[in-house]
Amino acid sequence: MPRVAPEQLSLFEMGPDMTKIRESRDVLKRCTRAESTREAYACDWRAFEMWCASTGRVALPATGDTLALYAAARLAVGGLRASSASRLLAAIAFEHRSAGMAAPDRPEA
Repeated sequence: MPRVAPEQLSLFEMGPDMTKIRESRDVLKRCTRAESTREAYACDWRAFEMWCASTGRVALPATGDTLALYAAARLAVGGLRASSASRLLAAIAFEHRSAGMAAPDRPEA
């Protein structure tokens, strides 16, 4: 078996700096969307949270039924188009994934 040079052992003993790796991972996660998209998602999420509070529903984690009712309410009362409702659902799914939770069932909505 070949011998390993002492300077190579010291590299293995130090190991990777997991704190820096985690920080890099978190930066990359935030960069998956444009700043304007993240701002729009944040606004959409706040609106969803307020709607959930006003109807006695749980925002996080939301059910597919809650998502469907929210989309229907926003389409009927808010005058949104289907494409705008789709963005709302994407924002809610994004918030769930950011919190480490499974996104609600969007096809139901």
